[in-house]
Amino acid sequence: MYIHFFKQRHSIWCGVLLSMMMCCVPSILEATDIWPMERESLLLAKQLQTGYPDYIQAIETDNYGSTWILLHSGERFLFDDKRSKTLNETLNAPDLQDMLAQPYCIGAVLAAPQPGEHPGRVRVEAFFQAVYGKNRKAVEANLVPVVFLGKTVSFNVQNHAAEALSRVSEELSALLVTHPAYKRYILPVNGTMAWRTIAGTKRLSTHSFGIAIDLAAQHNGYWRYRGRPGAVLDERQAFPQEVVDIFERNGFIWGGKWWEYDFMHFEYRPELVIMQERCEPNDNG
Repeated sequence: MYIHFFKQRHSIWCGVLLSMMMCCVPSILEATDIWPMERESLLLAKQLQTGYPDYIQAIETDNYGSTWILLHSGERFLFDDKRSKTLNETLNAPDLQDMLAQPYCIGAVLAAPQPGEHPGRVRVEAFFQAVYGKNRKAVEANLVPVVFLGKTVSFNVQNHAAEALSRVSEELSALLVTHPAYKRYILPVNGTMAWRTIAGTKRLSTHSFGIAIDLAAQHNGYWRYRGRPGAVLDERQAFPQEVVDIFERNGFIWGGKWWEYDFMHFEYRPELVIMQERCEPNDNG
């Protein structure tokens, strides 16, 4: 997305015709000779692979320095399209680098996020379709029952999402024994899989893929119900941190860390919670 200036480590003269144009081009890149911008893309791509190890077969860099994600299915995704985008364009037509650009920092919310700060809210639908199901019928075929705090819900079995939700349920059950007051933030369970778009957009919700869960909708605030997003730091900090911690250590992110807050919402995004290297100590939001 950003313009980087770099020194060519290797170059070749392009022949008589191109010499007349007084130009030179970088040599074909070797695996260890990656442009600075693409080196950053490659690091992020490797972190994406860590979140989806059963699906991403390889990460490739072509002769032009572009990074590609190759899936076991044979599908290929350009990691960075190198286009400068507005906020809306990033939400509506992102590439994989856009999806990972904002770090999701685990732990307590110490400061309210800024407008446009919403790690995890940018999603490449085609990638999720490749992992969790191309359409509603395919997603439904991947759903398995999970008993979550006494209620049976449907969750996607792919990428170990259902296993992760089951672990969350076990940990929350133990937490509620010692902290019964937390029930108002967790119960009732309002929904998991629902093939639908996000309100006010044409983008598919992660509920469509069966990897999201909403809790206690009547109690937990959602910015669209109030007409606009905002800082609401007191509400972010009032949500039990122990609950957020349980979800995060099992690969989920919380919508309470978005400027467009969604306190009821947790979604399975292991590629984001493992990416803590870019977070300052005690920094999140």
